[in-house]
Amino acid sequence: MLLVTFQLALAVVLTTAGVLCLKSFLRLSDVGPGFEAKAVVAAQLVVRRSQLNLEGFLALQATILEAARGVPNVDSAGLASQLPLLSKSQSHLFVRRGSMHRSCVFFKVAGEYFRTMGMSVLSGRPFADSESRVAIVGETMARQFWGSQNALGDHLLMDGEKTPREVIGVVNDVKTSEMSQDPESQVYLPDNRSNAATVPLTLVVGAAEIAVL
Repeated sequence: MLLVTFQLALAVVLTTAGVLCLKSFLRLSDVGPGFEAKAVVAAQLVVRRSQLNLEGFLALQATILEAARGVPNVDSAGLASQLPLLSKSQSHLFVRRGSMHRSCVFFKVAGEYFRTMGMSVLSGRPFADSESRVAIVGETMARQFWGSQNALGDHLLMDGEKTPREVIGVVNDVKTSEMSQDPESQVYLPDNRSNAATVPLTLVVGAAEIAVL
């Protein structure tokens, strides 16, 4: 019942609201934000974790993504903790590699986030559904930490974590807060948040045909 209800609600959004939250980004397409927003619908969700353990949270993610993919004309769907350019203050995280450390903008993502946002996986691969101790980095961060060396297979230690994560991919940079800013160091993690009382999620849906209002 939840699946059908969610599909109906999302179908209404797709047919009546056009590109919704990302509609205003259409005029920015010539400046290169690092993602493609013309056929993307974004919807903000807030999940209360009081009655959900990690397994339940991941199951809810799967249900949301399955429902979104079941809507007519939807090509792909993903989830993210935050989206680029929607906030002047993006979440940052200190990341270490050996003696090097840097503050990076970080995104927790699930599903087909990179494909839905029209981003390019420059090397390596996207996340698999069952992975946790892995990371994907932006191209600027790859240059800063590895120079001309290959980042794939190396490890990064995130602030507050004791176990390093393996780098499995490099993606193109996106503009995070303002179009005029140079790209910041960026890192992507699988979204398996287990401690927060409430979890903000942004559903992004890529559609083959959307009526732009």
